[in-house]
Amino acid sequence: MGSGHIVKLTLHGRGAGDDGPIITNSSRNARDLEVALQENMVFVIKPSVETAPGGTKSICTWGDTVVVTREGGKRLGTLPHDLAISGR
Repeated sequence: MGSGHIVKLTLHGRGAGDDGPIITNSSRNARDLEVALQENMVFVIKPSVETAPGGTKSICTWGDTVVVTREGGKRLGTLPHDLAISGR
């Protein structure tokens, strides 16, 4: 990846009315960042990258549901990952 690109992260829970912690590029409060991840917590995670400012703007975003396991994060989605490019 070239220099100057902008990387963003969105992460939020998928509980019964409990969506915390909520972490976005514009909302990163200390309380949410300090939540200890525990086994069986489930999150929607959406990392993205934008091209460096100054040229034609391109954005690549990926998202999936992930569960915390004893061994680490496990993706719950079953569809293959692919890159879709839309024309303007």
